[in-house]
Amino acid sequence: GFEQWPLRRHQLQSLKWMQRCEEEPRPFEVIVKEIRIDPGFERLPECGTHPPEPNFGWKYVVRSREVYDIRGGILGDAVGYGKTATTIGLIDGRRGAATPPKLQEPYFFSSAATLIMVPRNLVDQWGGEFRKFLGGNASRPALRIYTIKTVTQLKSVSVRQLCEDYDVVICPYQLVYSPIYAARLAELSDLNMSGSHPHSDIRRLRENTKRFLTHTR
Repeated sequence: GFEQWPLRRHQLQSLKWMQRCEEEPRPFEVIVKEIRIDPGFERLPECGTHPPEPNFGWKYVVRSREVYDIRGGILGDAVGYGKTATTIGLIDGRRGAATPPKLQEPYFFSSAATLIMVPRNLVDQWGGEFRKFLGGNASRPALRIYTIKTVTQLKSVSVRQLCEDYDVVICPYQLVYSPIYAARLAELSDLNMSGSHPHSDIRRLRENTKRFLTHTR
């Protein structure tokens, strides 16, 4: 494991930063809508219309924004700096540490698993890296890993099993673009795939969280 292949100094520095990002939530701002208004207008232009030429050399900027407290970040070390090993170290070091945010618990369900989405050609490589660094021993068992390579495999496992029976779930990111996956997601969450407002779809998805936990196919 890491005793045989210890992390290098720069990897340990990155790992420390990643641990801090996971433990200390920080505000993240999302701009929902932005409108630029010329102060010479007597009223706002109609929605969807092209605003007239400005009367002044400056404008009001009106923004609708939402702010969330989030954890995590982006590890942007250069190629060859060992990002995979550093990430595996983070997952191993935080076994059992993740909990749903208390203020938004109705929209989350508890999970022991970390989801890893990678290009299809790297799925087996990630599994091999986990076995290399976290093969397991009597004092620290190996992580329970479930590898999904096709949408068909999802039919044989429930969301509850993925959340409770495994520590890591590895799958290709191409899986979520599959028409079969999209149809299954719509079925479980009552999403209207014909073009309804996304906020309404997300709300229904949240309301049907418990259904996700019990469906197996």
